[in-house]
Amino acid sequence: MITQNFCWSARAAAYILRYEINQANGSFWDGVGHYHSRTPKYKYPYIQRVYNNSLKF
Repeated sequence: MITQNFCWSARAAAYILRYEINQANGSFWDGVGHYHSRTPKYKYPYIQRVYNNSLKF
């Protein structure tokens, strides 16, 4: 159901992101990184990609 419904997918992603931000003591960027991976090797490049894409808005 979630994979076929954009609204539910977006809600699920937002819920997981909020959970990860809370787990990171409110740090938005650590939460974004943890959303992808807690392994620094993968976490930091993901944070950089998200940040770079956010500059396009």
